[in-house]
Amino acid sequence: MSAQREPVRAAIYIYSMHPLAFQRIRNLILENGISYQAVRSITLEEVAPEPAVDPSILLIDTCSVSKWAECALRWQASGGRTLLLVMPQHWKQSDNLRILFLGISGVVPITDHIEEDLPCAIDSIDRGGLWVDSAALYVYAKKKMGPAAWRPQSAIMGLTSREEEIAIWVANGFSNKEIAGTLEISERTVKFHVSNILQKYHAQNRRHLIAMMVSDIRTPSCL
Repeated sequence: MSAQREPVRAAIYIYSMHPLAFQRIRNLILENGISYQAVRSITLEEVAPEPAVDPSILLIDTCSVSKWAECALRWQASGGRTLLLVMPQHWKQSDNLRILFLGISGVVPITDHIEEDLPCAIDSIDRGGLWVDSAALYVYAKKKMGPAAWRPQSAIMGLTSREEEIAIWVANGFSNKEIAGTLEISERTVKFHVSNILQKYHAQNRRHLIAMMVSDIRTPSCL
C-alpha cells in the first residue's frame, strides 16, 4: 500500500513595506511546523492580474500598505486569495463584512494572540474557508445563501428581512452607528427597526433583547 500523500499546501506571499514586519510575519508562518510551497515577500509589481500559482495566499500588512483593497482585488483577479493583517484600533467590526464582499478571505488582528490566530487563519483559507468574526459571517451567509441560513426563531417573532439582519448585528454587540454604516442606511432608520424588534421580542431594552437572542444565533458551519 502506497503511503498517503501530504496535501499540497498554499504558496504564501507577504506584501509589507516594512522589512521587520515582513520578517516577523514570515517567522510566525514558518514556526507553525507546516511546509508550504513558498513563504516569501512580494513586490507591488508582482501583485498583478496574471495567472497565479494555485493555491496561493497573499498576506497584506495593512499597517504599511495604504492601498490594500486595490492590491487585494488585483491578486484575487489572478485567482489567488487574500488575508489582511490589521491593527485592532484602526479596524471597525463593520469592516469585516465589507472585506467579505470585496472577496477577501479573512482578517487577522495584530494582537498578543497572533501566534495562534495567523496559522489557523492560513489553514482555514488554504482549505477554502473564511477567517472573520461570526457576526460578519452570519450576515454574509444571509446575503449569499438566502433565508435558509437563518434560524426560524426570527420568523416566529414575525421579523421582516431587514429586522432579521439588524437583529443579528444587535445581538453581536454592534452599535446603531456601526450597523448604519455597514448597511448603508441612516442611524435613525436603524433605531426605528431596533424599536420594532424590541416590541416583537417583548424585550424591555437592548440588553434584554441581546440576552433573549444570543442563544438563537449560530454561525454557519461551512461557507
